Amino acid sequence: MEIFLWQQRLISTLKLNDKVNGLIISVNVQRDVAELLYSRKLLTSINVPCCIRYEISENFYSSSRFPLDDHLIRYLADYCPLWLDDFGIGCINMMWGLSGKFSGIKISQQFLHFSLCNNARKSFFECLITHLNMLYEQVVIEGVSDFKIFNEFKGVDFPAFQGWLLPGFGVDNIPDRFNAL
Repeated sequence: MEIFLWQQRLISTLKLNDKVNGLIISVNVQRDVAELLYSRKLLTSINVPCCIRYEISENFYSSSRFPLDDHLIRYLADYCPLWLDDFGIGCINMMWGLSGKFSGIKISQQFLHFSLCNNARKSFFECLITHLNMLYEQVVIEGVSDFKIFNEFKGVDFPAFQGWLLPGFGVDNIPDRFNAL
């Protein structure tokens, strides 16, 4: 909980929205943190910057078969756009991915690497990404660690990648790095 609140304060203090138009910062929210936020009604006192998206992992999954049935998902969505993280690792059903409750989706590294094993899987993956691009504001492919993986999908409309292929940089350099892309 302390880390979550620190991240919120840090992002607010940096005023990144004023420096970099279009920057999106995702913050992971675990179920236990969401329970505390809900039980203490903490989000009513936090000014969530518009650049933040709360990432809800497939591991966030509860007994709810559908995200709209989950009181924590509904609560978090009232304060901040949600992204579904780690999609494809198998903890939830496809209805979560197609629910419309999330503004973005991050495809898991495991699903990406599984899809590269043969042409049929790769073809399915490309079709899935095409359809997800129609449903979501943002689709992120996790696990892009080298140019071989990057080149596998050359020509496919992938809006964003995440992985070791992309160089890291500090908070102080965000505006410079973002504007250089």
